[in-house]
Amino acid sequence: GTSEEQFGRYPGVHYDVPRDVLRLADPRPRPRDVSEHQAPPQ
Repeated sequence: GTSEEQFGRYPGVHYDVPRDVLRLADPRPRPRDVSEHQAPPQ
C-alpha cells in the first residue's frame, strides 16, 4: 500500500531495509570491533 512505500524505499521490504541499516550503522552487533577501533587496547 501507500504506507509501505512511505515507510521504506522498497515496497514489501520496508522491514528488511531498517534491519540492514541498523546492523551497519549501529555498533551493537559488533561492540568489540568498534571498541578496538575507537578505544585503545586495554
